[in-house]
Amino acid sequence: MRIGGRRERVPVLVTLGVRANGERVVLDMRLVGEESAASWTEVVASLTARHLARPVLAVIDGNPGLINALGSHWPGLEMQR
Repeated sequence: MRIGGRRERVPVLVTLGVRANGERVVLDMRLVGEESAASWTEVVASLTARHLARPVLAVIDGNPGLINALGSHWPGLEMQR
């Protein structure tokens, strides 16, 4: 990303969903200062505030902040790394 004429690396948190028919949907995408528990908590809180149904499975990269955010909003959610 270019910020003030300089190229900067900025983390982008992307949440993808897959419908039962296999269609892929971008549920959320945002630029953040860092990939932290607070950043992921904001993402998951946004999904629940928009009344997203509880996912059947979360396929994640193993980030501890994401694991905690998912677990606090959807206890018992199946996760796969």
